[in-house]
Amino acid sequence: MSKEDGSTKEPVGSSGSLKRQRSDDSFNSMCSDKLDLIAVVLKEDGQKVPTSAEVFVALQEIEGLDEDIELDLYDILTSNARKFESMMALPKERRKRWLMKQLERK
Repeated sequence: MSKEDGSTKEPVGSSGSLKRQRSDDSFNSMCSDKLDLIAVVLKEDGQKVPTSAEVFVALQEIEGLDEDIELDLYDILTSNARKFESMMALPKERRKRWLMKQLERK
């Protein structure tokens, strides 16, 4: 016959863990701190969005653009900061050709 143990120990497992549970406040505080840190890093590392004036000045520097083409390009570049960044990374002598290709894709 089996002999019963008189102890009242609960089994250690997923349902009867002996670990102290975190309070909701400390967990929320920890998550909030981490989110704040992520936001700071993203803000520091984020790309600068060009102003409309910067786009306009950059287009004015390109010779041979008529007013209608300039306005179409202005619309493209002010709505897409990545395209403006790409244009500015090109040598000045290639920018007009690249911009004309952007108009063809529009």
